[in-house]
Amino acid sequence: LKVSLVVEQSPNVVLITDVQGNIQYVKPRFTLITGYTREEAIGKNPRILKSGKTPPEVYKRLWWTITSGVEWRGEFCNKKKNGELYWESAFISSIKNAEGDITHFIAIAEDITRRRHDEERIHQLAYYDALTGLPNRALYNDRLLLALAHAQRTKEMLAVLFLDLDKFKDINDALEHSIGDQLLKTVAGRLTDSVRKEDTVTRLGSDEFTLLLPGMV
Repeated sequence: LKVSLVVEQSPNVVLITDVQGNIQYVKPRFTLITGYTREEAIGKNPRILKSGKTPPEVYKRLWWTITSGVEWRGEFCNKKKNGELYWESAFISSIKNAEGDITHFIAIAEDITRRRHDEERIHQLAYYDALTGLPNRALYNDRLLLALAHAQRTKEMLAVLFLDLDKFKDINDALEHSIGDQLLKTVAGRLTDSVRKEDTVTRLGSDEFTLLLPGMV
């Protein structure tokens, strides 16, 4: 009874399947997070939550691990009943009988969507320009070093172009800064549309841009 209460009141999702992976038990929090009721989940495979965003290799490695009797930890990008995506951190292990045979699998999972979004936001702020969405100086430096190393190794040509906007200060002084911001975003968009997929357009700051063009003949 105490164990049952602990499971039911745990802040994590708890899911138990048979050896074929068919769901036999879910706690109420499963419904709260996924939108699937207990009745809709029982008898189904957890693949009802697959979003297509998690590589198939992850599931293959997971299944091989737990059927070998080894614990597995990892993260999934899952899909709720309403189609909304969410991130989940999961711990999955086997349940064995007295003879050591696997009879069930148990998954204890946590919704980490907010944490992932926070991490993505921090990454965005660290490596991308807030106004134009282009890579910033930090990301440009990383990509330049990689491109230089690749060019040296393959003997391919690498082009680096520096651009700035003439009289941009005059535009900001004569008009509102919002007009200057719109001009920068327009220039960023046109530069991005003018290069290849493997090229990098960067805003270094103010009205300064760079184009990193690897693999030039």
